[in-house]
Amino acid sequence: MTSMAAKGEASVPLELRLADILDRERDAEIAGAARALLVLPPNSRMALLSDLRSFADFCAEGARACLPTEAATVLAYADWLAGAGKKVATVRRHLSSIAWLHKAVGSASPCTDPLVRQHMSAMSRQQRSASQGSRLRYDAIADGKQQRLAPSVSLLLRACGKDLQGARDAAMLSLAYECGLRPSELVAVRIEQVERNRQAAWLHIPGRNGMESKLMFSAAVGERIDRWLALAGLESGPLFRRVMIDRRKARPARAARTIADLAPNARVDPSQMAARPAQSARLRYRIGADPLTVHGITHILRRLMRSAASQGLIPLTGKALDQAAATLSAHSPRLGRAQDLLAAGEGIGPVTETLRWRSKVTAARHAKRMGE
Repeated sequence: MTSMAAKGEASVPLELRLADILDRERDAEIAGAARALLVLPPNSRMALLSDLRSFADFCAEGARACLPTEAATVLAYADWLAGAGKKVATVRRHLSSIAWLHKAVGSASPCTDPLVRQHMSAMSRQQRSASQGSRLRYDAIADGKQQRLAPSVSLLLRACGKDLQGARDAAMLSLAYECGLRPSELVAVRIEQVERNRQAAWLHIPGRNGMESKLMFSAAVGERIDRWLALAGLESGPLFRRVMIDRRKARPARAARTIADLAPNARVDPSQMAARPAQSARLRYRIGADPLTVHGITHILRRLMRSAASQGLIPLTGKALDQAAATLSAHSPRLGRAQDLLAAGEGIGPVTETLRWRSKVTAARHAKRMGE
């Protein structure tokens, strides 16, 4: 239900509302912007006015000009929004509202300035990098030394169970790391893409324009894959699938109940009165037909980290463990592989080729982040 304040504000002419937001007298520019606002759908109009009020308040606090404004003011506003936790898409929407206002009054938009565009591109790259998750290197490294606080591939492999689910997790994690697979490539791997002989093992990955990548992996990874396939009884189709577990506790036998066994005023349920035979503990697995999803892989990595913590492999508990687990994603093994290759002395070119990046810029960016 719309509040009375909202109704009262909505009844104010747009020209007066714009003048109030921008803290200006009514003039030809304000009248022109108000006419342009009338063309917009109601929801878009409300969102745009809200964005403009936010920008006007920011300018007022810093004694900056709101209309027309400068590129430096727009850059400062974008950083202020990002510092307040706004997503890049939200920041872009606010800048679009500023650009609309300048266009409506016939002024040049500061949002088209090359510095603003470059700044927003850098902000987008930074957010994409953060969304990919933390780097899951083979061993936890800090200042050139191993540390037990950070998760690593080796620790998560130790946390994998000896059952069917653990066999799948170990095979998936080690293959994703050694081959530096993208999440989309990992979920799409089929058993037919794995090639083995006595000397080596390869994974065939379809590439762009019909090109195929032949990625070599170690005998240890091959043994984990073989164990998973043998336990799951798989010969073809998706390599990594969902494992459903049905656990039932042991239950002793129970004699038939009588009315005298029930509490006063208890409801009589014939199904609960009959005798019940003993039931032994049961553990059954069911293998899905469809491949894992990217979200499912992220869930597995976070579960493995919690398992490693419960086994004492990683000394994290409570909120610290929750925060550390939340940084892992299906992209983490690939990011860790990139940094391990760079740390081993591989050049930008070989790392770019190994991880099948289209540009050396990506590898250079990972090299720059080595000390983080």
